Amino acid sequence: MGNPVVSVCVPTYNGGGFLDQTLQSIAAQTFEDYEVVIVDDNSTDNSVAVASQYAASDSRIRVFAPTERAGSSTRNANRCLEHARGEWIKFIFQDDVMAPNCLSSLLHATRDGRRFALSWHNYHFEPGVHRKTRAFYETLPSLRSAFQGTFAAPEALCEALLAHWGTNFLGPTSSSFIHRECIARYGAFNSEFVTLPDLEWWIRMGVNEGLAIAPAYLVTFRVHKASISAALRDDRLRAFRNPLERVLICLDLESAPVYAPMRRYLQVRTPAFTPRQLLTKDAKSARWRALDVRRRYSDLSLLQKWDDFLREYPQIAELLDDADDAPQSVTQRLKSFLYTRFRH
Repeated sequence: MGNPVVSVCVPTYNGGGFLDQTLQSIAAQTFEDYEVVIVDDNSTDNSVAVASQYAASDSRIRVFAPTERAGSSTRNANRCLEHARGEWIKFIFQDDVMAPNCLSSLLHATRDGRRFALSWHNYHFEPGVHRKTRAFYETLPSLRSAFQGTFAAPEALCEALLAHWGTNFLGPTSSSFIHRECIARYGAFNSEFVTLPDLEWWIRMGVNEGLAIAPAYLVTFRVHKASISAALRDDRLRAFRNPLERVLICLDLESAPVYAPMRRYLQVRTPAFTPRQLLTKDAKSARWRALDVRRRYSDLSLLQKWDDFLREYPQIAELLDDADDAPQSVTQRLKSFLYTRFRH
């Protein structure tokens, strides 16, 4: 028996409360030539039991429970890729659900040799989700609002990325559909990323491949109080990972070979600018955010995190030293003064 067309990858960690609905949505697919790869990251709830129950009645489902923790959703997602045998990779996270025609529609979207696709997605808000959290999601820019049609060429994607820089307007991991050759060429998730792992992956693939779009709400992204995304927004220190990761994306944009198409685009667009300009802007923004939290809340934790970040990436400190030596506006000089005045 040959390999399946699609590997549906389900990384799990303490997701037993919603995993049953996720697996039901997979079982309801109209396209049936798939396998399900479930990798559990040492859950302390009934996630493995729920997954094993489904596997007992469907030979297409394989459950893996390594004894050593991956320690993050991105690392656990990459573990799924290690076990996947399909030509196509379809992620669906443990609390999201797919429409019955999800796989068939994504296969249709990639019918002309396109190897990277995303679908539209909507949201399901569980009881107890704060109104501010709900408003955050409901006001995000979206794949549907960014592009018309069923394909975004690399140049169009580059321009949209710049317009929404640092914001994942393209969609969550559960909305993706990726040919395994893309993963072989551009790599898996970057395990350094916590808040923007999907966006960073979309950039790497999209600026090279372009983006096929399935113009239908094929995935429902569940928002609940225990979700990773909610925890990242509610914790000030963890939320600071977001501006730091934006800096890391800029750092890769400046020199990594996989980002070469976007660098070329920046040179020919009007107005043209360099990755260094974007990197400097985001690095200064992250530094100012840490300082502002110190000033407003007498909280040094972000500045300590910032110092740790500079020790890990000393080229960022050198970049800011060079930038601070350049002529500055009144506002920039004020920020620099405050940073020096309140640094300790």
